Amino acid sequence: MPPGPTLLTVCRYAGLNQAVTAGTMVQSHVVTGSQLPSFVTYIDQPTWPVIPTGAVYGCPASQGRVDLLQFVYPSGPGVDVSVDIDGCSFVSNGSRTVSGGAIGTRLTAWVGIDG
Repeated sequence: MPPGPTLLTVCRYAGLNQAVTAGTMVQSHVVTGSQLPSFVTYIDQPTWPVIPTGAVYGCPASQGRVDLLQFVYPSGPGVDVSVDIDGCSFVSNGSRTVSGGAIGTRLTAWVGIDG
């Protein structure tokens, strides 16, 4: 991700078997201040296992819960990152996908455990 976002909005979307229809945004949280660069450093770590394009994986069943991270920059376009909360727990910005279940776990402090 580009360095220096000024704002992050975390949006939690419901999956199957929840109180609301799948795909409904159920919680959001805005991140600024010192938490933001700390989180960016965390998710940009080079140690996350990269998922090669076209790779085939056998994943646990997914309920379809997803967090959308929307990073805003002072200039230039924003960056959206999707975080699968269950199943394979992939995290992707569209050009790089990693196995990052711990990233989704860390987001629960901001948007809760479930929708």
